[in-house]
Amino acid sequence: MICRTFGYPGTQRVVWYKENTTIEESDHHHIEEKVTNSSIYTDVDSSLRIMGLAKRDFGSYTCKAVNDATESETSVMLQITREGEIAIN
Repeated sequence: MICRTFGYPGTQRVVWYKENTTIEESDHHHIEEKVTNSSIYTDVDSSLRIMGLAKRDFGSYTCKAVNDATESETSVMLQITREGEIAIN
């Protein structure tokens, strides 16, 4: 999953959640970020990769972007379809 943010003012950071629990970097969850700073904005590309996907990993994932003035978030649902395929909605 990829979360792209663009913000002003100040430094921006991205936090990933599964349901309401913060996701930390681990052997199971790999988080990568590319941060571009300029004098007027911060651009963050954050990706979350789930290693060894298991049944417990299905559910709602949220990417929250926070800076000095505001915060915003977006969510997706990771689920398995009736046909047994993995879907992100």
